[in-house]
Amino acid sequence: ADDTNAEQSRVMHGKKSRTEKLFTVQARLFRARSRKEILHIRARSEADITVDVRAETSGRVIKLFGHKGDPVEKGSILCKLDEGARKATLQQAEALVVQTRLDLRAASRLARNGFSAKLNVNAKKAAYDSAVAALERAKIDLDYTNIRAPFTGIIEDQSAKVGDYLTPGGIGKSCARLVKLHPLLVVGEVSERNINRLKIGQHGTAKLVTGENVEGKIRFISPSANVKTRTFRVELEVDNHRRRIRNGVTADIYIPLKARKGHLISPAFLTLDDEGRIGVRTIADGNIVKFLPVDILEQGQKGIWVAGLPEKTVIITVGQDYVIDGQKVGVSMETAVSHKKAGTGAS
Repeated sequence: ADDTNAEQSRVMHGKKSRTEKLFTVQARLFRARSRKEILHIRARSEADITVDVRAETSGRVIKLFGHKGDPVEKGSILCKLDEGARKATLQQAEALVVQTRLDLRAASRLARNGFSAKLNVNAKKAAYDSAVAALERAKIDLDYTNIRAPFTGIIEDQSAKVGDYLTPGGIGKSCARLVKLHPLLVVGEVSERNINRLKIGQHGTAKLVTGENVEGKIRFISPSANVKTRTFRVELEVDNHRRRIRNGVTADIYIPLKARKGHLISPAFLTLDDEGRIGVRTIADGNIVKFLPVDILEQGQKGIWVAGLPEKTVIITVGQDYVIDGQKVGVSMETAVSHKKAGTGAS
């Protein structure tokens, strides 16, 4: 009797197992699409060159040219220094050149007639060359009293005042600070993930917080990452010949990238696996659940673009959080009409 009851129980249990329903999920077939990507970089405008224009000879400032904010051309005078005895030194050098030239001519004439040794001619020639060099130094030193703009730009600051004593080198005050705003740079930092997608000469657009939109091209990509942020400096060179764009303005750079394929899905389809990776649960052969990690490319109004999935992928759209990898499930496939009505994007 006991054996009969056990057999009946086994048969009944077997029937129940065979008739037990699988957990059913909803799924949809998604196909990869080619999409144009635009890399968005937070940035700021930056002067191409900023220079503290310093004196190249010592002297007291006797006159200033221009004011803060004034545009200046290359070679124009910014500060005038007291000439002191430089003109007298120049005149003395000019007189010495005349004298040594006459001495050299006389010695050469005597040597040709046999009345002077060639050695004497060489000495006169050396004296003449030295006098010419001294004259050139005197001219340069006198010209250094005019501190000139090394490039066309704008006076950002004029630290020197009339009466200040300026000295050459990096010690003490400078005459003025000059910035070059044409061409202008729009500078941002790009992550490790995207840096290899950029190249020198690539075109982009900069949108400034002040409202200007300017076109430009990448002129520099840093070969080394910032140690703290692990990002790379990228410079977009833009035209600013009218000097409308100021230095240090917040901006956004948009760089069109080479088109690549991805899947457009609803963010509601995303889930996490046991390792904390973000991805989607898909239906593999035999209605087996399989988790696939994804890389999020971009988020938009119609959903998010993800990469890392096969060309055609059946993604679980309802019930993905109630199943696990390797589980066999029942599948209810969504139709094109039903998911369009649901507003989750087209496949």
